Amino acid sequence: MIFVKTLISALIIVLVSELAKYNTKAGAFILALPVTSVMTYLWLYADNKSELEISRFALETFYYVLPTLPFFVVFSKLLRLVSFWPALILSLGFFVILFLLLGLILRNWGFHYW
Repeated sequence: MIFVKTLISALIIVLVSELAKYNTKAGAFILALPVTSVMTYLWLYADNKSELEISRFALETFYYVLPTLPFFVVFSKLLRLVSFWPALILSLGFFVILFLLLGLILRNWGFHYW
């Protein structure tokens, strides 16, 4: 079963990257869809995980997505100023800082981020 999961997941990644070569907006749109999350929910459900566990996983996913959103804006802006690798590394550093800050904020509300 893990081979099938891996094959389907890899196929989606390849299809999106190939589409982005020809139409960046369409590739970005498909990439922005929660395809990975939905596939994971399907795999968890197929593996007999309870709906409560899947629900908890969905909420945790929401919290983890929050610090990733500014990453895309920062990466896009940095690519106009510096080359690919420095832009990527700096953007990932920014993501890590946001990730840690959000973790501290959420801890006050009882959600343990890490």
